[in-house]
Amino acid sequence: MNKLMEWHGGIARYGFSLTENGKLIENTKEQKAIALAKQLREKGNTLLKISAILADKGYLSRAHTPLSAKQIRKIVGEAKK
Repeated sequence: MNKLMEWHGGIARYGFSLTENGKLIENTKEQKAIALAKQLREKGNTLLKISAILADKGYLSRAHTPLSAKQIRKIVGEAKK
C-alpha cells in the first residue's frame, strides 16, 4: 500500500476494502471491530477473550468465523513475543 491508498496486489488487510478501480477504502464495520479490539486489549483482555467478545457482537473474519488470536494480535498492532 502506498501513500495514495492504492493497492498493488493481494487481499486488502482487515479494516479496509478494495474499490473496483483498486483503491483502498476503510471498511466501517471492520474499523469498529479494530477500535473495540484495541480498547479491550488495553483493559487487559486476552486475545482469545477479545475474539469471543467480538464474535458475540457480530464482528467476524471475512470467512465468517471468529477472529483468531493471531489475527487479533495483528489488528491491535502487537509484535509477537
